[in-house]
Amino acid sequence: MEILQGTAWRSHSFVAALYKERARNFDETLTFLEELGWVVRSSGDLQAAPEPISRLCRARPGETPRALAEALTDSPGPHRQILREYLGRFGPRDGEVVYRPLGEHRLEESSVRNFLMELGAVLYRPDADQYVVSKGFEPLYLWAKNVRGRTDNATLAEQEEGRHRLGRAAELAVVAFEKKRLGSPWAAEVQHISATLPAACYDIKSLTVEGAFASPRFIEVKAVPADSFQFYWTASEVEAACLLGASYFLYLVPVIGQAAFDLNSLEIVENPYVNVYQNPTVWSRDESVIVCRRRSKTATT
Repeated sequence: MEILQGTAWRSHSFVAALYKERARNFDETLTFLEELGWVVRSSGDLQAAPEPISRLCRARPGETPRALAEALTDSPGPHRQILREYLGRFGPRDGEVVYRPLGEHRLEESSVRNFLMELGAVLYRPDADQYVVSKGFEPLYLWAKNVRGRTDNATLAEQEEGRHRLGRAAELAVVAFEKKRLGSPWAAEVQHISATLPAACYDIKSLTVEGAFASPRFIEVKAVPADSFQFYWTASEVEAACLLGASYFLYLVPVIGQAAFDLNSLEIVENPYVNVYQNPTVWSRDESVIVCRRRSKTATT
């Protein structure tokens, strides 16, 4: 990690000699870093790519593994599919994300599983014979769930044309709001996740900046009536709110006209699982909505 956090390396031979004193498989590691785009080789020299390295440097003390995991999900290369397939086998249970593999899967999953365990992202509970996503690494699981394109009935219902257009306009307004809030140079890191992954369990990935440190901010945008602030929350969004805690935010955008919003009255709710879902004194909750969909086009008699 000391090598990774340097801004540049002087020569391949120097780094090779230094690294081999501390670890094995240098060539394999270097190839992996090149596939990620974290290292660029030019005329025998190695240069660290500034963006992933800056992510590691701005992480709070003790959060470097989490920042490393976050950077991995945004890096190109074949590792993304391997991580996605493995983490997609996990599921929520009693407020945690767990997975109990079948016998035939254990060996084939060993490489990615061991990597994640060494990173501290996954731990093993021998008493229950199950693997658990470690606290703070829940975004890895939600990332895998998003890119696998999972959805639920409520998500499908919300794709009604009018509501979808209004929701997308509200998301674009919040993207612009976040870029202005963060300012340079942080604004470039605001990502409109649902623009490419409509079934994602959050709409925007932004940042919470405190001094020199930055941490992820996961935003769900809801276009709401200005008088009631009523909104629909899908099961996958509630799950994300529960798992992400204080890193998850609801941005409630009041609608004042045809795709027009009152951003001066924008309500930002941190940790809405606690402050909305589990707060009946301030928010009412109706879980009686039933969504029906015909399974086939076969006519009934």
